Amino acid sequence: MQVVEIGSETQFIGEILDVKAEENVLGENGLPVAKKLNPLIYSSTDRMYYDIGSALGPIYATKNIDGTLTRIR
Repeated sequence: MQVVEIGSETQFIGEILDVKAEENVLGENGLPVAKKLNPLIYSSTDRMYYDIGSALGPIYATKNIDGTLTRIR
């Protein structure tokens, strides 16, 4: 691990060797599902915590005039 002092802050740089997750936050493919995690996001500008909210749409997709989505890839 590398420790870097940046002004009054300390930055730790290292390698992630293992990750654990409870079964109830995993999807059918065994990977974490963001909606099940319900993570917090901290905003330093207004010193508030937020949740992620609902999904906005799939990656590589466009929204059609009728509201349906078309995948680009």
